[in-house]
Amino acid sequence: MIESIERLRITGKTKEALEGVIREGQVDPLQIPNIPDEILANKMRAWRIWVVTLLSESQKTLDGEKSSQILYEAEKVIGRLYHHEVVKEKALEIKTDPSGNEYQMAAEMLRDEGKYYLYLARLTSNPLHLDQVISAFDAAIGVSEKGTSTNALATMEREIAKRENGEKMDFFNFKRSYFQVLTLSDGAGGDDRAAAASLMYARESFLARQFSESRVGFENFLNYSSKYRSKKQAGLQVLKEVTRPIADRIRRITL
Repeated sequence: MIESIERLRITGKTKEALEGVIREGQVDPLQIPNIPDEILANKMRAWRIWVVTLLSESQKTLDGEKSSQILYEAEKVIGRLYHHEVVKEKALEIKTDPSGNEYQMAAEMLRDEGKYYLYLARLTSNPLHLDQVISAFDAAIGVSEKGTSTNALATMEREIAKRENGEKMDFFNFKRSYFQVLTLSDGAGGDDRAAAASLMYARESFLARQFSESRVGFENFLNYSSKYRSKKQAGLQVLKEVTRPIADRIRRITL
């Protein structure tokens, strides 16, 4: 069930994905200590799809107030469920999904939290949120196993957060982490993760004036995304990434 819901998410069927994760992820936090480990692990995966989908939706609107409301919904899931003491303890124990593929649950949840604060920082221009972004990605790197896709992706995201915070990006570290994500994508995140990382790499390489690397990123993005998205969907995602600073500015004005 979780796999089919995730498939809905990555193919852009957001409404159906949200309906599925809300159905699968609903739980009384007071009952969490009584849930068997296997069932709890599936609920945690549902919560992650719930949060990731909401974060994505918050970036699709130019209405700052609406974006803020969607981020608040994500914050509620993070606060009520991610931060539950039993969930945090169990998350540290989960290293693979039911198929045996890499799934560093605790680190992935911290990555979600980092992205939540990143979008909040862009919306509010509050520098304190960028400190929270970096702290969350630092924590994700700290709890993830070395040599994993999650560790590499969190490293990429931390470098982006550093740049947005006015610090200098370590481009070599960023590049090395990107290619590690690609190398491990078959067993960790698949084409969706490889495509997302490639688009990040393309944009950040362009900003760093590494234009040949930016081209590599865009070509890889188109290659990976073509396996599960139409050319029109891929093109719209590129356009959204290119125009993101303008969209961020509009959202701040309309907040």
